[in-house]
Amino acid sequence: MADIDRRTRGGKTTYRVRYRDPSGRQRERNFARLADAKRWMVDNAHAAQTGAWVDPAGGKVLLGAWAERWFATKAAKRPATRRAYRQLLDNQIIPTFGTTPLARIDALQVEEWTARLAAGGLSASRVRLAKQEPYGPWRYRP
Repeated sequence: MADIDRRTRGGKTTYRVRYRDPSGRQRERNFARLADAKRWMVDNAHAAQTGAWVDPAGGKVLLGAWAERWFATKAAKRPATRRAYRQLLDNQIIPTFGTTPLARIDALQVEEWTARLAAGGLSASRVRLAKQEPYGPWRYRP
């Protein structure tokens, strides 16, 4: 259950929503208006109940770190597949997006990047693989 606290500091009033995430960790978020705090609290509770809740800090993770975690889960793939993934990560994905937070990468950026890869001479199958596989990061939305 969440609650809203009214706070006044330096003559400015804000509203703090304190809540527990689905794992039980206590969190908080501040708003300038009570109406915004109430709306967010209801939306957040609904997301937690329906399983649609996403950690707000998740979008701050850099794509490079996320891609390395993703790659570690591909241990059961054939060696040639893992080698292809590693090459794409090292040569195309991490140099371009490695230091970018996941939340800052949008679909248009990925489309522009894949167009540059194709124009630069990368084969169509490699461009397609680069766009879709680790690429779980492309699908991540905080």
